[in-house]
Amino acid sequence: MLIALISLLLTYKGISQTASTDSVTCIPNAQLRKAINLIEVGKVHKEELDASVFKIGKLESLILTKDGIIGEYKKKDLYNDSLIVSYKSIVQNYQKSLSNSELSFSLQTKKLRREKLKKWGTLMLGVATGYLIFK
Repeated sequence: MLIALISLLLTYKGISQTASTDSVTCIPNAQLRKAINLIEVGKVHKEELDASVFKIGKLESLILTKDGIIGEYKKKDLYNDSLIVSYKSIVQNYQKSLSNSELSFSLQTKKLRREKLKKWGTLMLGVATGYLIFK
């Protein structure tokens, strides 16, 4: 910015050096005011740039923090998903166990009924045989 300002000042027609030393330069007041204004604008822009860089740094650290939090939530979400899958498999196992228990119960009930029928049939057959033998 400063180099552009100096080259801009040197291209004006009003610049002339009349003294033999390097310490004196004749520049019209209007050009000096413009140069001063440009320098002040440059200072303001530099301060704004510094503030923007500071804000960007703060925002980047905030983003990193939030990314870390999001990462933790993703880990928790994966853990919870695995728990849900585990619980679903446990429920399926319990359902299979329940259906097997119900099937076993119904088979046992049929077996008990048959045993009762055999018992009563054997009793009737024994009574009938005893009646025929003793008669």
